[in-house]
Amino acid sequence: MKSEGQFYLKQIVKGIVISFIGLFFSKLFAYIYRATIARSGPAEYGLFSLGLAIFGIATAIGLLGFESGILQPIASYRSRNKSEEIGRVIRTTLIIGVVWSVVIAVILWLGAGVLGKWFHEQRLSAVVKIFAGAVPFYTVYRIFLSTFRAYKKITEESIIVIGIENLTRVIVTIIAVVLGVKIFGIVAIYAATIGIGAIVAYGAVKKMLHLKINKGLSQEETKGILFLSLPLMLSTIAGYVLGWTDTLMIGRFIDVEKVGIYNAALPTANLLNIASIAVLSIFIPLMTELWIKKDKKMMKEVYQRISKWVVLLNLPLMAVLLVFGRQFLTVFFGSQYSQAANALQWLSIGYFFFALSAVGSSMLNVVKRTKLIFWDTVVIGAINIILNYFFIQWWGFVGASVATMTSYFLLAAVSLYQADKYAKIESSAIIAKTMVRPLLAMMGAAAIVLSISFYLPISNGIIKIGVASSILLGVYLLLLIILKVFEKEDIEMIKLAFDKVKNKISGSVKNGV
Repeated sequence: MKSEGQFYLKQIVKGIVISFIGLFFSKLFAYIYRATIARSGPAEYGLFSLGLAIFGIATAIGLLGFESGILQPIASYRSRNKSEEIGRVIRTTLIIGVVWSVVIAVILWLGAGVLGKWFHEQRLSAVVKIFAGAVPFYTVYRIFLSTFRAYKKITEESIIVIGIENLTRVIVTIIAVVLGVKIFGIVAIYAATIGIGAIVAYGAVKKMLHLKINKGLSQEETKGILFLSLPLMLSTIAGYVLGWTDTLMIGRFIDVEKVGIYNAALPTANLLNIASIAVLSIFIPLMTELWIKKDKKMMKEVYQRISKWVVLLNLPLMAVLLVFGRQFLTVFFGSQYSQAANALQWLSIGYFFFALSAVGSSMLNVVKRTKLIFWDTVVIGAINIILNYFFIQWWGFVGASVATMTSYFLLAAVSLYQADKYAKIESSAIIAKTMVRPLLAMMGAAAIVLSISFYLPISNGIIKIGVASSILLGVYLLLLIILKVFEKEDIEMIKLAFDKVKNKISGSVKNGV
């Protein structure tokens, strides 16, 4: 490859490897966390899931879009070595964000009783009040984590998220569940870890990035940040509504127990986000640099490479969940949650499309078409609400999964089309071209493994899933090679990735970690 291409290839691999490792453990602990609470019973778990859905929407409003809105200006200032300006961006967004999120927290606290009545579950009122206290801390936490991401400090961000938000929360929650702590105590633990995370993230930014957060932006500059962020806030809110509509409407039209059963399938399907988030973690900062340089050729090359790996990494996991979904739910959540197996299959397909939509939306973010992201999410969100309303009436919580899958497919189609139109990099054609052979390889691997899985002489559920999944992955890789899916650049990426992992491991061993 040319030297410039090699440079950006290394940037991609570095970001993907570090982010993937971090996300793997982050999602693993988050999954264990959900499975731990689920052991309290579907009704208790459903109550927690409803509260978490409401908290998610409240934090999206409280953040004002700053989590994504500061990425572009910080990346731009970094490229011009203006660290003082970055400090001013952080201070201004923190002040505005904290004040506004406190207002949202108060509104949420006062409206908790109404929400309890709306969902026919009075205990929800107390859960919402506990979550309300964590809203301002979550705003601070996410702004500082976004600062690390804008600096491409994926390792530092991952350490904070894994160590505080996931590992600590999981350990304390497991102890709490063993000791018989009720759902209100579990929610309080969740809220407390967010507060701790905000404090740790603040200290890490001050120490590691050496930023002076003393001065704020001028009124004109603040308007510029808000102009960029507010559409992102609205799109984030719409995104949360889109993501939580199924849970909320199951709670409204059925009951909290069915919410709990459905929310065994939801985080399981959400595991597909590991690969896409890892691959896209470097996308916006890297593509912003290329956009500023007006290097369309390299933008297209980077886009093609990142899109291809989103597809390649997500397909085998989707296949595993489609084939072994029922076993997955039984092993990790319990036999009473296995009835969500059909919903898991639909959701797995839906989250695959969601990963593709994230590629298109990220490109629209780079070219500052944030209003389009908002309107896409609003329109698809409205469609999702309508579909959920009817499908839940007809097919119960399985109908909710079909509605979600359909909505994510529409979102992917729209966002990729718009990325074509405004970024001029043929995104739809690129993804369509990269999907055909990997999809054939996945279908072939799934068919082979499905046919032999019944004959595996293994009774232990976890071991059987592990062995069958390993066989599926091996056959999938073999078929990818046979179908000549891997290009020279892909092989270079794999080699660089192995070298990166090897260096990380050897460095940890030398440091006694």
